[in-house]
Amino acid sequence: MIREPAVAGSFYPESPEELKDLIEKCIKDGPGEKLKKKDVLGVISPHAGYTYSGVGAAYAHMALAGSGYPKTLILLGPAHMIGDNSVWLGSDWATPLGKVEVDRELGRKIADNSLFDLSPDPHINEHSLEVQLPFIQYICEKYNIKLPKIVPIVFSLPLNLDVINKFGEAIYAVIRDRNVKLLVSSDFTHYGPRFDYVPFTEGNIKEKIYDLDREAIKKIEEMDLKGFVDYVNTTKATICGSFPIAVAMSISKNFGIKKGKLLNYSNSGDTTNFYSNSVSYAAIEL
Repeated sequence: MIREPAVAGSFYPESPEELKDLIEKCIKDGPGEKLKKKDVLGVISPHAGYTYSGVGAAYAHMALAGSGYPKTLILLGPAHMIGDNSVWLGSDWATPLGKVEVDRELGRKIADNSLFDLSPDPHINEHSLEVQLPFIQYICEKYNIKLPKIVPIVFSLPLNLDVINKFGEAIYAVIRDRNVKLLVSSDFTHYGPRFDYVPFTEGNIKEKIYDLDREAIKKIEEMDLKGFVDYVNTTKATICGSFPIAVAMSISKNFGIKKGKLLNYSNSGDTTNFYSNSVSYAAIEL
């Protein structure tokens, strides 16, 4: 059995050749094709359609590849449709570019903690983790890198610092002595009536959205977990992956990481020239 792609043909092309061509363009238009040596535990990457966030995703994925792919990537993302905190222990995942193996042994060790559910339902039609895989597959093929295994984990919880740290410590306890890195999937502010989030209507909407995101990104760069949680809860900022970001920050702090780094920031309005209903994207090193 294979977990078949749910959003091929919508979020990214269904044709393997078209998909490769688009990823190649995103990389060329963004970070460039040269792998640069990095020292990162993981990255935050956007998960919208590649037309909107593919360049941002390219920045994140090239940074992750430059750091050296591990044996296993822990994928942390939001559950947009079905709310559970679920570790996927089922079949391997497929995209138009082939199969990605699930590290069930590591996933089971993480899922031994009662914090996690094992329901496959939140993963079946969820796009947040799936859209990351073609980038990994393309980069591994292009640069002759061994394809890592994955452990897909999705979350659906309000931001609570104690709960976040419990999840972070549970994952850290399992991965601290293993060849593992983190790939966090999140978009940033969803602004406008379509998203039921209109904290301002006057002035330069694009700049105000950026200001809103900039403060959240600053907290991530400073590894200020409490500050990030407080800021998102206070502003009600519609960062769809705020919980997985916070869990990754908790894990990173356990590893002794003190700083993150913004690699790229953009907004869907940059493509559509329409900011009154828009989504912003950030690629960040952890």
